[in-house]
Amino acid sequence: MSSKDIKTHTFANGFHVVYQKSNQSNPLTSIYILCNVGSAYEPVSIRGASHLVEHMCFKGTTSIHTPKKLLLQYNKMGANINAYTEKRYTSYVLKAHDTHTEQCLTTLSDMLLHSKME
Repeated sequence: MSSKDIKTHTFANGFHVVYQKSNQSNPLTSIYILCNVGSAYEPVSIRGASHLVEHMCFKGTTSIHTPKKLLLQYNKMGANINAYTEKRYTSYVLKAHDTHTEQCLTTLSDMLLHSKME
Protein backbone atom coordinates (compact mmCIF):
# COMPACT_ATOMS: atom_id res chain seq x y z
CA MET A 1 0.00 0.00 0.00
CA SER A 2 1.39 3.39 -0.91
CA SER A 3 0.66 6.95 0.15
CA LYS A 4 -1.31 7.43 -3.09
CA ASP A 5 -3.91 5.05 -1.61
CA ILE A 6 -4.60 7.55 1.18
CA LYS A 7 -7.39 10.02 0.47
CA THR A 8 -8.03 13.17 2.47
CA HIS A 9 -10.83 15.69 2.58
CA THR A 10 -11.30 18.84 4.64
CA PHE A 11 -14.81 20.10 5.22
CA ALA A 12 -15.64 23.81 5.35
CA ASN A 13 -15.82 23.66 9.16
CA GLY A 14 -12.21 22.40 9.34
CA PHE A 15 -13.05 18.74 10.01
CA HIS A 16 -10.41 16.55 8.33
CA VAL A 17 -11.05 13.02 7.06
CA VAL A 18 -8.22 10.65 6.15
CA TYR A 19 -9.29 7.43 4.43
CA GLN A 20 -7.32 4.39 3.39
CA LYS A 21 -8.96 1.29 1.97
CA SER A 22 -7.40 -1.86 3.29
CA ASN A 23 -6.07 -4.44 0.88
CA GLN A 24 -6.94 -7.15 3.41
CA SER A 25 -9.92 -9.40 2.74
CA ASN A 26 -11.08 -8.95 6.32
CA PRO A 27 -14.40 -6.98 6.24
CA LEU A 28 -13.52 -4.72 9.18
CA THR A 29 -13.59 -0.95 9.45
CA SER A 30 -11.48 0.97 11.96
CA ILE A 31 -12.46 4.52 12.82
CA TYR A 32 -10.17 6.83 14.76
CA ILE A 33 -11.41 10.26 15.76
CA LEU A 34 -8.67 12.52 17.07
CA CYS A 35 -9.71 15.66 18.92
CA ASN A 36 -7.15 18.40 19.42
CA VAL A 37 -7.60 18.48 23.21
CA GLY A 38 -5.41 17.14 25.99
CA SER A 39 -3.62 18.09 29.18
CA ALA A 40 -0.96 20.11 27.31
CA TYR A 41 -3.67 22.66 26.45
CA GLU A 42 -5.26 22.84 29.91
CA PRO A 43 -4.43 25.47 32.52
CA VAL A 44 -3.46 24.01 35.90
CA SER A 45 -6.81 25.05 37.37
CA ILE A 46 -8.70 22.60 35.12
CA ARG A 47 -6.04 19.90 34.64
CA GLY A 48 -7.76 16.64 33.67
CA ALA A 49 -10.76 18.28 31.98
CA SER A 50 -10.06 16.64 28.61
CA HIS A 51 -9.96 13.21 30.20
CA LEU A 52 -13.17 13.94 32.10
CA VAL A 53 -14.95 14.97 28.89
CA GLU A 54 -13.71 11.76 27.21
CA HIS A 55 -15.44 9.72 29.93
CA MET A 56 -18.57 11.86 29.91
CA CYS A 57 -19.13 11.11 26.21
CA PHE A 58 -19.90 7.52 27.27
CA LYS A 59 -22.64 8.58 29.73
CA GLY A 60 -25.44 8.78 27.15
CA THR A 61 -26.76 11.21 24.60
CA THR A 62 -29.95 13.17 24.04
CA SER A 63 -31.27 10.25 21.96
CA ILE A 64 -29.56 7.28 23.69
CA HIS A 65 -30.30 8.15 27.30
CA THR A 66 -28.09 5.87 29.41
CA PRO A 67 -24.55 4.48 29.27
CA LYS A 68 -25.99 0.96 29.21
CA LYS A 69 -28.17 1.69 26.17
CA LEU A 70 -25.22 3.33 24.42
CA LEU A 71 -22.96 0.32 24.95
CA LEU A 72 -25.78 -2.08 24.00
CA GLN A 73 -26.10 -0.16 20.71
CA TYR A 74 -22.45 -0.94 19.93
CA ASN A 75 -22.75 -4.52 21.19
CA LYS A 76 -25.69 -5.19 18.84
CA MET A 77 -23.40 -4.22 15.94
CA GLY A 78 -20.52 -6.30 17.32
CA ALA A 79 -18.49 -3.10 17.52
CA ASN A 80 -15.58 -2.40 19.84
CA ILE A 81 -15.42 1.18 21.15
CA ASN A 82 -12.70 2.72 23.28
CA ALA A 83 -11.14 6.10 23.99
CA TYR A 84 -8.03 7.56 25.54
CA THR A 85 -6.56 10.96 26.28
CA GLU A 86 -2.95 11.91 25.61
CA LYS A 87 -1.18 15.20 26.28
CA ARG A 88 -2.01 16.66 22.85
CA TYR A 89 -5.16 14.84 21.76
CA THR A 90 -8.10 12.68 22.77
CA SER A 91 -8.81 9.67 20.58
CA TYR A 92 -12.03 7.71 20.10
CA VAL A 93 -11.43 4.32 18.48
CA LEU A 94 -14.13 2.15 16.97
CA LYS A 95 -13.82 -1.17 15.12
CA ALA A 96 -16.71 -2.99 13.50
CA HIS A 97 -17.79 -5.10 10.54
CA ASP A 98 -17.99 -3.11 7.29
CA THR A 99 -21.78 -3.50 7.16
CA HIS A 100 -22.11 -1.42 10.34
CA THR A 101 -19.85 1.50 9.41
CA GLU A 102 -22.63 4.03 8.81
CA GLN A 103 -24.55 3.12 11.96
CA CYS A 104 -21.33 3.20 14.02
CA LEU A 105 -20.47 6.65 12.68
CA THR A 106 -23.97 7.87 13.47
CA THR A 107 -23.76 6.59 17.05
CA LEU A 108 -20.21 7.88 17.54
CA SER A 109 -21.09 11.34 16.22
CA ASP A 110 -24.13 11.37 18.53
CA MET A 111 -21.78 10.64 21.46
CA LEU A 112 -19.39 13.44 20.53
CA LEU A 113 -21.93 16.07 19.51
CA HIS A 114 -24.96 15.36 21.73
CA SER A 115 -23.54 13.93 24.94
CA LYS A 116 -25.69 14.61 28.00
CA MET A 117 -22.59 15.20 30.17
CA GLU A 118 -24.47 14.14 33.32
